[in-house]
Amino acid sequence: DSDEIQVFNGILMDGPLVLKGLKSPGIQLHLVDIFLEELTEVVEEGMTARTWVDMLFPYFRLLARSTDKAIFERVLNRIFKALVGKKWLRASISEEEEEEEQKPM
Repeated sequence: DSDEIQVFNGILMDGPLVLKGLKSPGIQLHLVDIFLEELTEVVEEGMTARTWVDMLFPYFRLLARSTDKAIFERVLNRIFKALVGKKWLRASISEEEEEEEQKPM
């Protein structure tokens, strides 16, 4: 999974999420808009917290590097603020990881 995510992230960060020479932020805004919806459609058994962080990395980077107010606000609101307090986010973290967290040390 991790290698595949890294390849996917590389494609995003070297392609549609590149900010250099940007004439219109349309593709970036669209990818931000659909990210959580599309991701939750393909995740059936949950993801580890590490996988979530890996999947979010291109959007952390976009948030950090964007000088376009529209892109910054869209990433912040549609992805990161949308994740805060969402029950489905907690439910989407794999049960296996949850069991590991509950084991006494």
